[in-house]
Amino acid sequence: MIEVLLALTVIALACLGLGLGYLVKGRGLQTSCEATACLGKGMCPTCPRRLAREGNDG
Repeated sequence: MIEVLLALTVIALACLGLGLGYLVKGRGLQTSCEATACLGKGMCPTCPRRLAREGNDG
């Protein structure tokens, strides 16, 4: 029984942490390609979002 309570506590803390981050930042989580945009190199070459933006099919 204690294992179930511990698992629920961990899940609840994770959800609260994600929710708090969303409230503070005001936007959802970034994908891995969006996160690399701040490195100055832009999105990775195989990023589907970058390819869609450029109009390439693959």
